[in-house]
Amino acid sequence: MLTWHTIGAHPALAQPREVPAPVVVMVFSNITDDVTDDWIGAGIAETVAFGLNSVDGLVVLPTDPIETGTRAPSDAESLIAIAQALDARWVVSGAYQRLGDELRITARVTEVSTSNVLQSMTVDGLVGDLFALQDQLVAEVRTAFESQRDHLIVEAPPVQEGAQTPRRPPVSEPSGVSDGPSFPDWLTGYFQTVPLFTADSLFAASNVSNVNRMRLTIAPAWGPFAVEASYEHAVTVTQRRAAGGLGIGAIQSSDEWLGLQGTITRTNAEHVRWRHRFDRLNVRWSPSRSMDFSVGRQAISWGTTLFLSPADPFLPFLPSDPFRQFRGGIDAARLRFYPGPLSTVDFVVRPTNTMVGEEFTALGRGLTTWRNWEMSGWGGALYGDVTGAVGVTGAIGAWAVRLEGVVRELEGSVVGRGAVGFDRLLQIGGRDLFVVVEYQRDGLGAATPDDYLHILQSDEFQRGELQVLGRDEAVVQASYQLSPLWSVGGLGMWNLNDGSALLSPSLNYSAGNEASIGGGLYFGFGNDETTLARPIPSEHGLTATTAYLSLSWYF
Repeated sequence: MLTWHTIGAHPALAQPREVPAPVVVMVFSNITDDVTDDWIGAGIAETVAFGLNSVDGLVVLPTDPIETGTRAPSDAESLIAIAQALDARWVVSGAYQRLGDELRITARVTEVSTSNVLQSMTVDGLVGDLFALQDQLVAEVRTAFESQRDHLIVEAPPVQEGAQTPRRPPVSEPSGVSDGPSFPDWLTGYFQTVPLFTADSLFAASNVSNVNRMRLTIAPAWGPFAVEASYEHAVTVTQRRAAGGLGIGAIQSSDEWLGLQGTITRTNAEHVRWRHRFDRLNVRWSPSRSMDFSVGRQAISWGTTLFLSPADPFLPFLPSDPFRQFRGGIDAARLRFYPGPLSTVDFVVRPTNTMVGEEFTALGRGLTTWRNWEMSGWGGALYGDVTGAVGVTGAIGAWAVRLEGVVRELEGSVVGRGAVGFDRLLQIGGRDLFVVVEYQRDGLGAATPDDYLHILQSDEFQRGELQVLGRDEAVVQASYQLSPLWSVGGLGMWNLNDGSALLSPSLNYSAGNEASIGGGLYFGFGNDETTLARPIPSEHGLTATTAYLSLSWYF
């Protein structure tokens, strides 16, 4: 990072005076293992720096963010050293973590002379709402400084005649070497290929397949209006006609109201299936910073927990899915108000046309923050059923805590669903270890294997509302950074009712700023003895061993 600031003054002004306190904003660190998200850190820092420019008593030291946020978040001493070298009184630093479409940004304001943290803050939301999350973070950082307004102004010593003004460090000249093809800022793309091998199972012979996915996204804007469109093609090639193991590489989707998808090859093709769809196609109108309205196919997430999300009514990811880059879009109209920097009021209207038939959802949600705890609640008609939910996110010590619960009236009775999760970033051997533990109690789930067939035929399962089958389920996920380029991970899912489990180790390699390579295995454990009375003896016992590789490229 190249930084500079100008001190020095005309000799005629060489007398004691009050000057604003200098603050430096560091590039935010990317603590996940996907280098394709490194660009986010510089953008957050730039937005925070711009927001602090108007705070009385502060002067933001300009920076040239050539770093991209890869510094370890625990490297506090180097941050203080950089700030001391710049004669800054305050330093703003932080990190961000992405999991699928979910994004968490943490920041802290530190006094350089004492290394005391003035305040820490956390904001959570969707990657698609990055600008709103940045605005929320700016508001919290500004509040932290404004609470210290009386201490911001400092008395500067007289400037001696002939004092030298530090020269601005030279900016590195461009190398002239291009990193790849140049695309407009409003156009992005994604390509993924996933070879799969599925071993023999009770229901099918072994199979080799390959899933290829191409996605192009445009997001132009004209004043208060913006358009988002993501068009995808998916070509699946299989050795024999059979379902891919665990749905790995499959496009997450449901039967939406608008006919924006289709199959190019015959649906009964023996070895090749070519599908296409618009996963995003919406128009957004933002007449002010406190309101926006969008209509069309868009991604919406109201979940609080990371893997098991019973209170998320909008197409949550499957917990076993290793590819969570893009949340499936739904057809809806959405109106959001921002009464304050830490509060949101959200209304969503969604028609659906699933295997159950044509249905209608209309929900309203409120979200606010109190003492670093984020609290939300939503209610309305979910597929015509009266439903209400709450969610809470905060921290107890070094652990993040997430809770969500939902109650719903179904056929004259009230059914409850809920989940609780804990996650933490640890430092082991100087590297990042991220751990998630979650538990779900689901009143819609099966208490015994005898209920599985009924669950699979239920309206809730047909709509895609159920992520798992059991009434009591647990998930443990961990990822460890072996080096800046290599990381290992592991996922475990347990059905606590039938005792079956799904285990998945994985390995990932960052092949460049825009590419990553990964692979993993899935093993199912549990009762696999079927009978006429119990055709599904356990949730995971019949799962065939599956291996996959993946190559992902962003452009």
